[in-house]
Amino acid sequence: MLPGDLLAFSGRGLIPTIIKIKTWSRISHVGIVVYPGWMIEATTLGDRSGVFMSRIDERISSYNGRTWLQKLKLEYRLKADISAMQKFLIAQDGKRYDIFQAICSALIWRNKEDFRQLFCSELVAAGLEKAGIWSGNCSEMTPVEVTRLGCYSEPISI
Repeated sequence: MLPGDLLAFSGRGLIPTIIKIKTWSRISHVGIVVYPGWMIEATTLGDRSGVFMSRIDERISSYNGRTWLQKLKLEYRLKADISAMQKFLIAQDGKRYDIFQAICSALIWRNKEDFRQLFCSELVAAGLEKAGIWSGNCSEMTPVEVTRLGCYSEPISI
């Protein structure tokens, strides 16, 4: 897995189920590879909530649900500013989880772009924007919308 690759998750709990129903999708969460072996995500996980980095193998093995990898397509990787993406994403580490905007994005309410707190798909979309891969209102992105941006390959179950 290389920086910029996407990890898409389908959880089995109450919140993931609500997200999947509201977005008509099997995807309830996304994270992005920052360095080989490491991902960053915005989530609530046990007693932790917010933006944090995880070892990919540990995160996948402990996840209660299914996980897919979507590789960043070569034509996007070649034009991407991966170092700008990495720098932005690392700077978000430790920020609080934005439950309000996460709910609003799933309900198709309009969110004003705001990175003081972050939810999963907002974090990933902002990283892609910093890399020059995508542009738009990151605070309105749902997990499934990130998977469908066109810059990623078909999902591979992992």
